[in-house]
Amino acid sequence: MIYCWVIRNLLTAALLAGEDPGWPLRSHTSQCLGCQAHAASVRATRRRLGELGNEKVAVPSGFEARVMGSLEEEFQPLASPGRWVRAAGASVAAGLLAALWMRRRAIVRT
Repeated sequence: MIYCWVIRNLLTAALLAGEDPGWPLRSHTSQCLGCQAHAASVRATRRRLGELGNEKVAVPSGFEARVMGSLEEEFQPLASPGRWVRAAGASVAAGLLAALWMRRRAIVRT
């Protein structure tokens, strides 16, 4: 099982780079159904991302000034306790989003 996780990480990197997985990865993947499914999922994701294209969107006027203004407001001294509360909230939100994404992927794969 641990071997499959290592292979899947290497396989993901090779497939996303558009490279041929090579001997050790191809040998394992030809026999492991879980890794075959993972490779198919990565290929499908890469294909879907490639279909999005390279659309360029114009930046709205005044956007840079608003961003710089908000950054200046955010970078206050570290004594502000609200900053840590926001950081903790962002961490919880990121964890929840990751858990929901993993749940969705598990449902899609079954």
